[in-house]
Amino acid sequence: MTVQITSNASKNPLAYTLLIFIASRVIAYKLGVIFDYTLLDYGWQYLDPIVLSKSVSSLAQNLLYMNGQPPLFNLFLGIILLIFQSHASQAFTIIYFIFGLIYSSSICLLMSRLKVDWRVNVIMTSIFIISPACILIESCLFYAYPIVTCLTVSALCFYEFLENGRFRYAFIGSSCLAAMALMWSLFHLIWMIFVMIPIFGVLYYKRDFKKLQKLGIAYILPLLLVISVYAKNAILFGSFSPSSWFGMSLAKIVYSRMPSEERKHLVESGEISELSLLDPWLAPSKYPAHYFNFKKTGVPALDALRKSVEPATFYNVNYHNLGYNALSKDYLKDAMQVITHHPKYYLEGVASAYLYYHMPTTSWPVFDYGYSQPSRTAISELVNFYNVFFYGCFVHVNPSSQGVPDKDQITYYGVSYSLLVALPILLIYGFYLAVKNFREQSLEYSALISFFCLNILFVGVFCNLIEIGESQRYRFSVDAFYLILGGLMISDIVTRFSNRKHDTK
Repeated sequence: MTVQITSNASKNPLAYTLLIFIASRVIAYKLGVIFDYTLLDYGWQYLDPIVLSKSVSSLAQNLLYMNGQPPLFNLFLGIILLIFQSHASQAFTIIYFIFGLIYSSSICLLMSRLKVDWRVNVIMTSIFIISPACILIESCLFYAYPIVTCLTVSALCFYEFLENGRFRYAFIGSSCLAAMALMWSLFHLIWMIFVMIPIFGVLYYKRDFKKLQKLGIAYILPLLLVISVYAKNAILFGSFSPSSWFGMSLAKIVYSRMPSEERKHLVESGEISELSLLDPWLAPSKYPAHYFNFKKTGVPALDALRKSVEPATFYNVNYHNLGYNALSKDYLKDAMQVITHHPKYYLEGVASAYLYYHMPTTSWPVFDYGYSQPSRTAISELVNFYNVFFYGCFVHVNPSSQGVPDKDQITYYGVSYSLLVALPILLIYGFYLAVKNFREQSLEYSALISFFCLNILFVGVFCNLIEIGESQRYRFSVDAFYLILGGLMISDIVTRFSNRKHDTK
Protein backbone atom coordinates (compact mmCIF):
# COMPACT_ATOMS: atom_id res chain seq x y z
CA MET A 1 0.00 0.00 0.00
CA THR A 2 1.55 3.32 -1.05
CA VAL A 3 1.70 5.99 1.61
CA GLN A 4 2.06 9.55 0.40
CA ILE A 5 4.62 11.41 2.51
CA THR A 6 4.37 15.16 2.16
CA SER A 7 7.45 17.36 1.95
CA ASN A 8 6.28 19.14 5.08
CA ALA A 9 7.26 16.64 7.78
CA SER A 10 5.24 18.49 10.38
CA LYS A 11 2.06 17.36 8.60
CA ASN A 12 2.96 13.71 8.36
CA PRO A 13 0.84 12.10 11.10
CA LEU A 14 2.08 8.59 10.33
CA ALA A 15 5.67 9.49 11.18
CA TYR A 16 4.60 10.91 14.54
CA THR A 17 2.36 7.92 15.22
CA LEU A 18 5.12 5.38 14.61
CA LEU A 19 7.62 7.36 16.67
CA ILE A 20 5.21 7.60 19.61
CA PHE A 21 4.28 3.92 19.31
CA ILE A 22 7.90 2.74 19.42
CA ALA A 23 8.83 5.12 22.25
CA SER A 24 5.82 4.03 24.32
CA ARG A 25 6.71 0.34 23.97
CA VAL A 26 10.31 0.96 25.00
CA ILE A 27 9.10 2.86 28.08
CA ALA A 28 6.54 0.14 28.89
CA TYR A 29 9.27 -2.50 28.71
CA LYS A 30 11.50 -0.43 30.99
CA LEU A 31 8.64 -0.11 33.48
CA GLY A 32 8.23 -3.89 33.63
CA VAL A 33 5.58 -4.79 31.05
CA ILE A 34 6.30 -8.32 29.85
CA PHE A 35 4.69 -10.53 27.24
CA ASP A 36 2.20 -12.92 28.85
CA TYR A 37 3.08 -16.25 27.27
CA THR A 38 1.31 -18.25 30.01
CA LEU A 39 -2.07 -18.04 28.30
CA LEU A 40 -0.71 -20.68 25.94
CA ASP A 41 -1.01 -23.10 28.87
CA TYR A 42 -4.15 -21.79 30.52
CA GLY A 43 -6.24 -20.16 27.80
CA TRP A 44 -9.27 -22.41 27.53
CA GLN A 45 -9.68 -21.42 23.87
CA TYR A 46 -6.40 -23.20 23.08
CA LEU A 47 -5.50 -26.80 22.50
CA ASP A 48 -3.03 -28.50 24.81
CA PRO A 49 0.46 -27.07 24.15
CA ILE A 50 1.78 -30.62 23.76
CA VAL A 51 -0.75 -31.24 20.99
CA LEU A 52 0.12 -27.95 19.32
CA SER A 53 3.87 -28.58 19.36
CA LYS A 54 4.15 -32.36 18.95
CA SER A 55 4.21 -32.66 15.15
CA VAL A 56 2.61 -31.32 12.00
CA SER A 57 0.36 -34.39 11.71
CA SER A 58 -0.78 -34.11 15.35
CA LEU A 59 -1.54 -30.41 14.88
CA ALA A 60 -3.49 -31.04 11.67
CA GLN A 61 -5.53 -33.90 13.16
CA ASN A 62 -6.55 -31.98 16.27
CA LEU A 63 -7.36 -28.81 14.35
CA LEU A 64 -9.64 -30.83 12.08
CA TYR A 65 -11.63 -32.16 15.04
CA MET A 66 -11.48 -29.00 17.11
CA ASN A 67 -15.08 -27.88 17.69
CA GLY A 68 -15.08 -25.26 20.44
CA GLN A 69 -13.27 -22.55 18.52
CA PRO A 70 -12.50 -21.73 14.87
CA PRO A 71 -9.08 -23.21 14.10
CA LEU A 72 -6.93 -20.38 12.72
CA PHE A 73 -5.44 -18.97 15.92
CA ASN A 74 -4.54 -22.43 17.19
CA LEU A 75 -2.94 -23.08 13.79
CA PHE A 76 -0.90 -19.92 14.25
CA LEU A 77 0.17 -21.04 17.74
CA GLY A 78 1.13 -24.48 16.49
CA ILE A 79 3.19 -23.16 13.56
CA ILE A 80 5.17 -20.79 15.79
CA LEU A 81 5.77 -23.51 18.40
CA LEU A 82 6.90 -26.01 15.77
CA ILE A 83 9.25 -23.56 14.05
CA PHE A 84 10.74 -21.69 17.01
CA GLN A 85 10.35 -24.31 19.76
CA SER A 86 12.20 -23.04 22.87
CA HIS A 87 12.38 -19.55 21.36
CA ALA A 88 8.63 -19.33 20.72
CA SER A 89 8.08 -16.75 23.47
CA GLN A 90 10.49 -14.32 21.82
CA ALA A 91 8.90 -14.98 18.44
CA PHE A 92 5.41 -14.21 19.77
CA THR A 93 6.70 -11.01 21.38
CA ILE A 94 8.16 -9.77 18.07
CA ILE A 95 5.09 -10.79 16.07
CA TYR A 96 2.74 -8.94 18.43
CA PHE A 97 4.97 -5.87 18.28
CA ILE A 98 4.59 -5.99 14.49
CA PHE A 99 0.82 -6.33 14.91
CA GLY A 100 0.99 -3.16 17.00
CA LEU A 101 2.90 -1.28 14.31
CA ILE A 102 0.37 -2.32 11.65
CA TYR A 103 -2.62 -1.58 13.88
CA SER A 104 -1.37 1.88 14.83
CA SER A 105 -0.46 2.72 11.24
CA SER A 106 -3.83 1.57 9.94
CA ILE A 107 -5.74 3.76 12.40
CA CYS A 108 -3.63 6.78 11.45
CA LEU A 109 -3.97 6.12 7.70
CA LEU A 110 -7.74 5.64 7.97
CA MET A 111 -8.04 9.02 9.67
CA SER A 112 -5.88 10.55 6.93
CA ARG A 113 -8.00 9.00 4.18
CA LEU A 114 -11.09 10.46 5.84
CA LYS A 115 -9.49 13.94 5.93
CA VAL A 116 -9.26 14.18 9.72
CA ASP A 117 -7.17 17.21 10.66
CA TRP A 118 -3.58 15.95 10.98
CA ARG A 119 -3.18 17.38 14.50
CA VAL A 120 -6.37 15.71 15.69
CA ASN A 121 -5.17 12.50 14.00
CA VAL A 122 -1.82 12.50 15.82
CA ILE A 123 -3.27 13.41 19.22
CA MET A 124 -6.15 10.93 19.18
CA THR A 125 -4.20 8.06 17.66
CA SER A 126 -1.40 8.61 20.16
CA ILE A 127 -3.75 8.74 23.15
CA PHE A 128 -5.24 5.45 22.00
CA ILE A 129 -2.07 3.51 21.14
CA ILE A 130 -0.33 4.41 24.43
CA SER A 131 -3.44 3.51 26.42
CA PRO A 132 -3.10 0.70 28.97
CA ALA A 133 -5.67 -1.32 27.02
CA CYS A 134 -3.53 -1.36 23.86
CA ILE A 135 -0.30 -1.99 25.76
CA LEU A 136 -1.72 -4.88 27.80
CA ILE A 137 -3.66 -6.52 24.95
CA GLU A 138 -0.52 -6.32 22.80
CA SER A 139 1.44 -8.01 25.61
CA CYS A 140 -0.98 -10.92 25.90
CA LEU A 141 -0.91 -14.11 23.81
CA PHE A 142 -4.54 -13.85 22.81
CA TYR A 143 -6.39 -13.45 19.53
CA ALA A 144 -7.68 -9.96 20.40
CA TYR A 145 -4.70 -8.14 18.86
CA PRO A 146 -4.59 -10.08 15.57
CA ILE A 147 -8.35 -9.49 15.33
CA VAL A 148 -8.17 -5.70 15.66
CA THR A 149 -5.22 -5.56 13.28
CA CYS A 150 -7.10 -7.54 10.64
CA LEU A 151 -10.20 -5.38 11.03
CA THR A 152 -8.45 -2.03 10.58
CA VAL A 153 -6.35 -3.36 7.70
CA SER A 154 -9.48 -4.67 5.99
CA ALA A 155 -11.15 -1.24 6.28
CA LEU A 156 -8.11 0.48 4.81
CA CYS A 157 -7.84 -2.04 1.97
CA PHE A 158 -11.51 -1.77 1.02
CA TYR A 159 -11.24 2.01 0.89
CA GLU A 160 -8.16 1.76 -1.32
CA PHE A 161 -9.99 -0.67 -3.56
CA LEU A 162 -12.99 1.64 -3.91
CA GLU A 163 -10.59 4.42 -4.85
CA ASN A 164 -8.34 2.64 -7.37
CA GLY A 165 -9.94 -0.75 -8.10
CA ARG A 166 -6.79 -2.82 -7.58
CA PHE A 167 -7.59 -6.48 -7.02
CA ARG A 168 -4.94 -7.00 -4.36
CA TYR A 169 -6.65 -4.57 -1.99
CA ALA A 170 -9.98 -6.38 -2.34
CA PHE A 171 -8.31 -9.74 -1.76
CA ILE A 172 -6.29 -8.61 1.27
CA GLY A 173 -9.37 -6.95 2.79
CA SER A 174 -11.53 -10.04 2.22
CA SER A 175 -8.82 -12.35 3.54
CA CYS A 176 -8.56 -10.27 6.71
CA LEU A 177 -12.31 -10.65 7.30
CA ALA A 178 -12.04 -14.41 6.75
CA ALA A 179 -9.08 -14.59 9.14
CA MET A 180 -11.20 -12.94 11.82
CA ALA A 181 -14.07 -15.36 11.24
CA LEU A 182 -11.61 -18.24 11.49
CA MET A 183 -10.11 -16.96 14.75
CA TRP A 184 -13.13 -15.95 16.83
CA SER A 185 -16.68 -17.23 16.65
CA LEU A 186 -18.02 -13.75 17.51
CA PHE A 187 -17.23 -12.81 13.92
CA HIS A 188 -19.82 -15.11 12.46
CA LEU A 189 -20.47 -15.94 8.83
CA ILE A 190 -23.48 -13.61 9.09
CA TRP A 191 -21.16 -10.79 10.19
CA MET A 192 -18.84 -11.41 7.24
CA ILE A 193 -21.75 -10.85 4.85
CA PHE A 194 -23.46 -8.09 6.85
CA VAL A 195 -20.52 -5.66 7.04
CA MET A 196 -19.81 -5.92 3.31
CA ILE A 197 -23.24 -4.56 2.33
CA PRO A 198 -22.02 -0.92 1.97
CA ILE A 199 -18.93 -1.90 -0.03
CA PHE A 200 -20.87 -4.00 -2.55
CA GLY A 201 -23.81 -1.60 -2.38
CA VAL A 202 -21.83 1.48 -3.40
CA LEU A 203 -20.31 -0.31 -6.39
CA TYR A 204 -23.73 -1.51 -7.50
CA TYR A 205 -25.20 1.98 -7.03
CA LYS A 206 -22.44 3.40 -9.25
CA ARG A 207 -22.99 0.58 -11.75
CA ASP A 208 -19.26 -0.05 -11.57
CA PHE A 209 -19.55 -3.68 -12.62
CA LYS A 210 -15.85 -4.04 -13.34
CA LYS A 211 -14.94 -3.32 -9.72
CA LEU A 212 -17.95 -5.30 -8.55
CA GLN A 213 -16.70 -8.35 -10.43
CA LYS A 214 -13.19 -7.97 -9.00
CA LEU A 215 -14.54 -7.64 -5.48
CA GLY A 216 -16.81 -10.65 -5.95
CA ILE A 217 -13.93 -12.85 -7.07
CA ALA A 218 -11.65 -11.59 -4.29
CA TYR A 219 -14.36 -12.07 -1.66
CA ILE A 220 -15.78 -15.45 -2.67
CA LEU A 221 -12.60 -17.45 -2.06
CA PRO A 222 -12.12 -16.37 1.60
CA LEU A 223 -15.87 -16.70 2.13
CA LEU A 224 -15.85 -20.28 0.85
CA LEU A 225 -12.98 -21.09 3.21
CA VAL A 226 -15.06 -19.92 6.17
CA ILE A 227 -18.10 -21.85 4.91
CA SER A 228 -15.96 -25.00 4.61
CA VAL A 229 -15.15 -24.84 8.35
CA TYR A 230 -18.84 -24.48 9.18
CA ALA A 231 -19.62 -27.39 6.88
CA LYS A 232 -16.94 -29.51 8.53
CA ASN A 233 -18.52 -28.86 11.93
CA ALA A 234 -21.94 -29.75 10.53
CA ILE A 235 -20.64 -33.07 9.22
CA LEU A 236 -18.59 -34.03 12.27
CA PHE A 237 -20.61 -32.49 15.11
CA GLY A 238 -24.07 -31.81 13.72
CA SER A 239 -23.90 -28.01 13.89
CA PHE A 240 -23.34 -25.59 11.00
CA SER A 241 -21.52 -23.09 13.22
CA PRO A 242 -18.02 -21.98 14.20
CA SER A 243 -18.27 -23.17 17.80
CA SER A 244 -20.05 -25.84 19.83
CA TRP A 245 -19.99 -23.66 22.96
CA PHE A 246 -22.91 -21.40 22.11
CA GLY A 247 -25.32 -23.21 24.44
CA MET A 248 -23.03 -22.81 27.46
CA SER A 249 -22.44 -19.12 26.71
CA LEU A 250 -26.16 -18.47 26.35
CA ALA A 251 -26.94 -20.38 29.55
CA LYS A 252 -24.36 -18.28 31.40
CA ILE A 253 -26.16 -15.04 30.58
CA VAL A 254 -29.65 -16.53 31.05
CA TYR A 255 -28.92 -17.84 34.56
CA SER A 256 -26.73 -14.91 35.65
CA ARG A 257 -29.74 -13.05 37.05
CA MET A 258 -31.96 -15.97 37.99
CA PRO A 259 -32.12 -16.84 41.71
CA SER A 260 -31.08 -20.39 42.53
CA GLU A 261 -34.48 -21.07 44.10
CA GLU A 262 -36.19 -20.15 40.83
CA ARG A 263 -33.92 -22.51 38.94
CA LYS A 264 -34.82 -25.31 41.33
CA HIS A 265 -38.51 -24.55 40.87
CA LEU A 266 -38.23 -24.75 37.09
CA VAL A 267 -36.39 -28.08 37.36
CA GLU A 268 -39.01 -29.51 39.74
CA SER A 269 -41.81 -28.41 37.42
CA GLY A 270 -40.09 -30.14 34.50
CA GLU A 271 -39.57 -26.98 32.46
CA ILE A 272 -35.80 -27.40 32.37
CA SER A 273 -33.48 -30.32 33.07
CA GLU A 274 -31.47 -30.98 36.22
CA LEU A 275 -28.36 -29.97 34.30
CA SER A 276 -29.37 -26.35 34.71
CA LEU A 277 -28.87 -26.61 38.46
CA LEU A 278 -25.18 -26.62 37.58
CA ASP A 279 -23.46 -23.56 36.13
CA PRO A 280 -21.95 -23.90 32.67
CA TRP A 281 -18.18 -24.00 32.17
CA LEU A 282 -17.46 -26.19 35.21
CA ALA A 283 -14.84 -28.96 35.38
CA PRO A 284 -15.84 -32.41 34.03
CA SER A 285 -16.08 -33.92 37.54
CA LYS A 286 -18.94 -31.54 38.39
CA TYR A 287 -21.25 -32.92 35.69
CA PRO A 288 -23.08 -36.26 35.38
CA ALA A 289 -20.58 -38.90 34.31
CA HIS A 290 -22.53 -39.99 31.22
CA TYR A 291 -21.56 -36.82 29.38
CA PHE A 292 -17.93 -37.91 29.34
CA ASN A 293 -18.42 -41.69 29.08
CA PHE A 294 -18.29 -41.86 25.29
CA LYS A 295 -16.30 -44.16 23.05
CA LYS A 296 -12.86 -42.65 22.74
CA THR A 297 -11.91 -41.32 19.33
CA GLY A 298 -8.12 -41.39 19.62
CA VAL A 299 -8.01 -37.62 19.08
CA PRO A 300 -6.63 -35.80 22.17
CA ALA A 301 -8.68 -32.67 21.47
CA LEU A 302 -11.88 -34.73 21.75
CA ASP A 303 -10.90 -37.28 24.41
CA ALA A 304 -8.76 -35.53 27.02
CA LEU A 305 -10.55 -34.16 30.08
CA ARG A 306 -7.73 -31.77 30.92
CA LYS A 307 -4.64 -30.32 29.34
CA SER A 308 -1.28 -31.65 30.40
CA VAL A 309 -0.30 -28.45 32.25
CA GLU A 310 -0.50 -28.20 36.03
CA PRO A 311 -2.13 -27.47 38.39
CA ALA A 312 -5.50 -29.07 37.74
CA THR A 313 -7.81 -26.05 37.89
CA PHE A 314 -10.54 -24.43 35.81
CA TYR A 315 -7.87 -23.10 33.47
CA ASN A 316 -6.49 -26.43 32.30
CA VAL A 317 -9.86 -28.03 31.47
CA ASN A 318 -10.06 -29.21 27.87
CA TYR A 319 -13.33 -27.62 26.74
CA HIS A 320 -12.93 -29.14 23.29
CA ASN A 321 -13.77 -32.53 24.81
CA LEU A 322 -16.81 -34.10 23.16
CA GLY A 323 -18.59 -34.12 26.51
CA TYR A 324 -18.85 -30.34 26.41
CA ASN A 325 -20.38 -30.57 22.95
CA ALA A 326 -23.22 -32.62 24.41
CA LEU A 327 -23.46 -30.39 27.48
CA SER A 328 -23.73 -27.28 25.34
CA LYS A 329 -26.61 -28.73 23.33
CA ASP A 330 -28.54 -29.55 26.51
CA TYR A 331 -27.81 -26.13 28.00
CA LEU A 332 -29.08 -24.55 24.80
CA LYS A 333 -32.42 -26.38 25.07
CA ASP A 334 -32.89 -25.23 28.66
CA ALA A 335 -31.77 -21.68 27.94
CA MET A 336 -34.21 -21.34 25.05
CA GLN A 337 -36.99 -22.64 27.28
CA VAL A 338 -36.24 -19.95 29.85
CA ILE A 339 -35.93 -17.20 27.21
CA THR A 340 -39.25 -18.21 25.68
CA HIS A 341 -41.28 -18.55 28.86
CA HIS A 342 -39.38 -16.44 31.41
CA PRO A 343 -37.70 -13.75 29.31
CA LYS A 344 -37.16 -11.28 32.15
CA TYR A 345 -34.13 -13.20 33.44
CA TYR A 346 -32.48 -13.15 30.04
CA LEU A 347 -33.27 -9.46 29.54
CA GLU A 348 -31.79 -8.67 32.96
CA GLY A 349 -28.69 -10.59 31.93
CA VAL A 350 -28.45 -8.62 28.68
CA ALA A 351 -28.76 -5.37 30.66
CA SER A 352 -25.89 -6.47 32.89
CA ALA A 353 -23.82 -7.43 29.85
CA TYR A 354 -24.46 -3.96 28.42
CA LEU A 355 -22.82 -2.46 31.50
CA TYR A 356 -19.81 -4.76 31.15
CA TYR A 357 -19.54 -3.58 27.54
CA HIS A 358 -18.95 -0.06 28.86
CA MET A 359 -16.18 -0.96 31.27
CA PRO A 360 -12.52 -0.20 30.50
CA THR A 361 -10.78 -3.03 28.66
CA THR A 362 -8.22 -3.18 31.47
CA SER A 363 -10.95 -4.55 33.75
CA TRP A 364 -10.78 -7.84 31.84
CA PRO A 365 -10.13 -10.41 34.64
CA VAL A 366 -6.93 -11.66 32.99
CA PHE A 367 -5.36 -8.28 33.77
CA ASP A 368 -6.70 -7.99 37.31
CA TYR A 369 -6.18 -11.47 38.67
CA GLY A 370 -4.44 -13.47 35.96
CA TYR A 371 -0.96 -13.95 34.64
CA SER A 372 -0.83 -10.49 33.04
CA GLN A 373 -1.26 -8.80 36.42
CA PRO A 374 2.44 -7.95 36.87
CA SER A 375 2.30 -5.96 33.64
CA ARG A 376 -0.88 -4.19 34.74
CA THR A 377 0.76 -3.37 38.06
CA ALA A 378 3.87 -2.07 36.27
CA ILE A 379 1.77 0.60 34.54
CA SER A 380 -0.85 0.94 37.29
CA GLU A 381 -0.47 4.73 37.41
CA LEU A 382 -1.26 4.93 33.70
CA VAL A 383 -4.20 2.56 34.17
CA ASN A 384 -5.51 4.70 37.01
CA PHE A 385 -5.06 7.92 35.03
CA TYR A 386 -6.97 6.63 32.00
CA ASN A 387 -9.73 5.06 34.07
CA VAL A 388 -10.31 8.25 36.07
CA PHE A 389 -9.77 10.99 33.50
CA PHE A 390 -10.77 9.32 30.22
CA TYR A 391 -13.26 6.68 31.34
CA GLY A 392 -14.76 8.45 34.34
CA CYS A 393 -14.81 5.37 36.59
CA PHE A 394 -15.27 5.15 40.34
CA VAL A 395 -12.47 3.36 42.13
CA HIS A 396 -12.05 0.84 44.92
CA VAL A 397 -8.61 0.32 46.46
CA ASN A 398 -7.79 -3.30 47.25
CA PRO A 399 -4.82 -4.75 49.11
CA SER A 400 -2.29 -6.62 47.02
CA SER A 401 -3.06 -10.07 48.42
CA GLN A 402 -3.65 -11.37 44.89
CA GLY A 403 -1.12 -9.17 43.16
CA VAL A 404 2.51 -8.24 43.23
CA PRO A 405 3.94 -8.23 46.79
CA ASP A 406 4.30 -4.88 48.59
CA LYS A 407 2.21 -3.02 46.03
CA ASP A 408 -1.36 -1.80 46.11
CA GLN A 409 -3.53 -1.98 43.03
CA ILE A 410 -6.62 0.02 42.24
CA THR A 411 -9.34 -2.17 40.78
CA TYR A 412 -12.19 -0.60 38.81
CA TYR A 413 -15.51 -2.33 39.30
CA GLY A 414 -17.81 0.32 37.91
CA VAL A 415 -18.70 1.13 34.34
CA SER A 416 -17.18 3.97 32.37
CA TYR A 417 -19.67 6.80 32.40
CA SER A 418 -17.74 8.46 29.59
CA LEU A 419 -18.28 5.42 27.37
CA LEU A 420 -21.94 5.15 28.33
CA VAL A 421 -22.48 8.65 26.96
CA ALA A 422 -19.96 8.76 24.12
CA LEU A 423 -20.42 5.42 22.36
CA PRO A 424 -24.08 5.83 21.36
CA ILE A 425 -23.39 9.41 20.25
CA LEU A 426 -20.46 8.33 18.09
CA LEU A 427 -22.48 5.55 16.45
CA ILE A 428 -25.35 7.92 15.65
CA TYR A 429 -22.87 10.48 14.33
CA GLY A 430 -21.29 7.79 12.15
CA PHE A 431 -24.60 6.88 10.54
CA TYR A 432 -25.32 10.59 10.07
CA LEU A 433 -21.99 11.05 8.26
CA ALA A 434 -22.62 8.00 6.10
CA VAL A 435 -26.03 9.25 4.98
CA LYS A 436 -24.83 12.84 4.53
CA ASN A 437 -21.90 11.83 2.33
CA PHE A 438 -24.03 9.41 0.34
CA ARG A 439 -26.42 12.26 -0.50
CA GLU A 440 -23.44 14.42 -1.45
CA GLN A 441 -22.16 11.60 -3.70
CA SER A 442 -19.01 11.04 -1.61
CA LEU A 443 -19.72 7.36 -2.02
CA GLU A 444 -16.36 5.86 -1.06
CA TYR A 445 -16.31 7.95 2.10
CA SER A 446 -19.87 6.92 2.91
CA ALA A 447 -19.10 3.23 2.35
CA LEU A 448 -16.11 3.28 4.70
CA ILE A 449 -18.03 5.05 7.48
CA SER A 450 -20.90 2.59 7.01
CA PHE A 451 -18.40 -0.28 7.30
CA PHE A 452 -17.29 1.15 10.65
CA CYS A 453 -20.85 1.55 11.89
CA LEU A 454 -22.05 -1.91 10.87
CA ASN A 455 -19.08 -3.51 12.63
CA ILE A 456 -19.77 -1.49 15.77
CA LEU A 457 -23.47 -2.33 15.60
CA PHE A 458 -22.92 -6.05 15.10
CA VAL A 459 -20.36 -6.42 17.89
CA GLY A 460 -22.34 -4.23 20.30
CA VAL A 461 -25.59 -6.09 19.78
CA PHE A 462 -24.39 -9.64 19.29
CA CYS A 463 -21.87 -9.80 22.13
CA ASN A 464 -24.35 -8.41 24.66
CA LEU A 465 -26.92 -11.00 23.63
CA ILE A 466 -24.63 -13.98 24.23
CA GLU A 467 -21.86 -12.93 26.64
CA ILE A 468 -21.68 -11.57 30.16
CA GLY A 469 -18.53 -10.86 32.13
CA GLU A 470 -16.09 -10.15 29.30
CA SER A 471 -18.01 -7.79 27.03
CA GLN A 472 -15.37 -5.09 27.50
CA ARG A 473 -12.89 -7.39 25.75
CA TYR A 474 -15.36 -7.83 22.91
CA ARG A 475 -15.79 -4.06 22.55
CA PHE A 476 -12.04 -3.57 22.15
CA SER A 477 -12.31 -5.17 18.71
CA VAL A 478 -14.13 -2.06 17.43
CA ASP A 479 -12.60 0.60 19.69
CA ALA A 480 -10.47 1.87 16.79
CA PHE A 481 -13.62 2.60 14.77
CA TYR A 482 -15.13 4.50 17.69
CA LEU A 483 -11.86 6.44 17.89
CA ILE A 484 -11.91 7.35 14.20
CA LEU A 485 -15.53 8.52 14.43
CA GLY A 486 -14.48 10.63 17.40
CA GLY A 487 -11.62 12.06 15.35
CA LEU A 488 -14.04 12.96 12.56
CA MET A 489 -16.37 14.67 15.02
CA ILE A 490 -13.60 16.69 16.68
CA SER A 491 -12.04 17.57 13.32
CA ASP A 492 -15.42 18.80 12.11
CA ILE A 493 -15.81 20.95 15.22
CA VAL A 494 -12.29 22.39 14.81
CA THR A 495 -12.96 23.18 11.14
CA ARG A 496 -16.27 24.88 11.89
CA PHE A 497 -14.69 26.92 14.67
CA SER A 498 -11.76 27.93 12.46
CA ASN A 499 -14.07 28.94 9.61
CA ARG A 500 -16.27 30.99 11.93
CA LYS A 501 -13.22 32.69 13.42
CA HIS A 502 -11.94 33.45 9.92
CA ASP A 503 -15.32 34.89 8.84
CA THR A 504 -15.37 37.31 11.78
CA LYS A 505 -12.06 38.90 10.74
